[in-house]
Amino acid sequence: MEAVAKRLVGVDSDRLRGSIGTEPVTRNTLPAVRIGSTVKYAYVHHQGHKPIVPVRAKALRFKPKGSRTFIFRMRVRAVKGNHYLKNALPAARG
Repeated sequence: MEAVAKRLVGVDSDRLRGSIGTEPVTRNTLPAVRIGSTVKYAYVHHQGHKPIVPVRAKALRFKPKGSRTFIFRMRVRAVKGNHYLKNALPAARG
């Protein structure tokens, strides 16, 4: 399942793909495996998000990593989720 999830993740860089891993766990005395990522944006990449608009300000302010200047936007468009973990599950069952 981990290999299929890494193939389905569809990212611009390999940071998210490289962070996907498995961990053996026990659930109700039965052996199981936990699969996921520790990257902060992994959940949003998987689930997607609704449009983001400012609530108490006129604009949203972002500072890209490694940049010295801010970016201002009136809204951030919605992002459809890429359910790479959920879609990899049938491969693990098969």
